[in-house]
Amino acid sequence: MRMDSNTSIKTEHTQQALRRRKRRRIQTLLIVLVMLAGAGLLLYPMAADFWNRMVQTRAVMSYNA
Repeated sequence: MRMDSNTSIKTEHTQQALRRRKRRRIQTLLIVLVMLAGAGLLLYPMAADFWNRMVQTRAVMSYNA
């Protein structure tokens, strides 16, 4: 089978498009991970406070009993 220059150009463009898509997926994944990490850092104080209050309430209830 003979490949002409038009076919090789199409193949090259296809490979470039696949590389761009892969790079974009990696960038999107990194952005999502950074956003999740940021949300975790913002929510951590509230979650820790809730957890500590719950544990302290249980401790006080057991001391009173």
